[in-house]
Amino acid sequence: MDEKGPEADRIHTTDARALNYFLTRSEDFSKLDQSRRNLARTLGNGLLVVNGEDHRTLRLDLPIRELTSIFVDKSIILRDKWTTTIAQSGSAARIDVLGELNQVTLDSELNRALQRPASSTAGQGFSFIVIAKTYFPILKFIPDRMSNRSSRVQAIMRRVGMQLLAKKAERLSDGGAKGGTSYLDCVVRESLRVHAPVPRTERIAIHDVAVPLDTPFKDVHGNLQHTLKVLKGCFVNIPILAIHRSKTVWGEDALEFKPERWERPPEAASSTPGVWSHLFTFLGGAHACIGYRFSLVETKAFLFVLVRAFEYKLAVPAEEIVLSQIIVQRPMLRGALHEGGQMPLLVSPYVCAWAQRAWELWFPGVDPEIFS
Repeated sequence: MDEKGPEADRIHTTDARALNYFLTRSEDFSKLDQSRRNLARTLGNGLLVVNGEDHRTLRLDLPIRELTSIFVDKSIILRDKWTTTIAQSGSAARIDVLGELNQVTLDSELNRALQRPASSTAGQGFSFIVIAKTYFPILKFIPDRMSNRSSRVQAIMRRVGMQLLAKKAERLSDGGAKGGTSYLDCVVRESLRVHAPVPRTERIAIHDVAVPLDTPFKDVHGNLQHTLKVLKGCFVNIPILAIHRSKTVWGEDALEFKPERWERPPEAASSTPGVWSHLFTFLGGAHACIGYRFSLVETKAFLFVLVRAFEYKLAVPAEEIVLSQIIVQRPMLRGALHEGGQMPLLVSPYVCAWAQRAWELWFPGVDPEIFS
């Protein structure tokens, strides 16, 4: 369908019932054509792009359980690599944690392929032909450097994806890992609440529709309205981060990072119509993130291994770190935008405080490193 330009009407709301309607009624509200074309250029015409019956036909279940041990193995590989790097540096080592995680979680060839398009646009504008293709789809047949790169990326993604799904892996059987993850769950939930990778998204009305509301409002004539009239072509903003940080939902400490809040989530959060854990991180409805279980298991595996092994400090002043959004948010250095996403941290071995104190009391003046 045709879309209006920046002057088009836009709706901004945090009403939970309205947001649920926007996300679940794909026959009334669609992803923006521009967004779908941009995704298709990089990722192909897959689940993230298609709508309606095509989308229902393509949906599938990902074999997450079979991949769990792969994530654990990868996290152990990274832990051992960092341990060696730290040993060579003597104490703490400066490590680009974002880059290292990208390298170990993605096939090396796929990682390089995905990094090139992102780094090539970091800190720069898009070319005229790329912008023109966004608004005039017929121009997609004109080749350019970005479209050529995207074709290569798609080919690599298909090949590596098939290789990954073909691997056989045993389920995680470490009982200790299973027994101590309740607080880890809270940390992951709070991380994805406060620092949602995608801060917002949009939908567009396919036709005129009356959207039901949780909270009625008074119109300009003073009449109480229980539905919101949305006209065809109107843009709808889904304010993911604003909802996650809303004091109305999460209380006065909504901006604070407090994993403990997930032990007893506020009642107001239960109305958030997300596919996972009362959050909008992975959206909801038919177009909810298809890989959210994959992402959660991977995140927990790496945190479980790496947080227990190391301590982390910023390697640069906090004001030097900025956020860039190319599909998802990623940290970059203010003075090195051309280098793409990176997160330099000082990484050192984790030392248990009470164990360190006990050693000092029992063996004063003796360096425990002599036994390593």
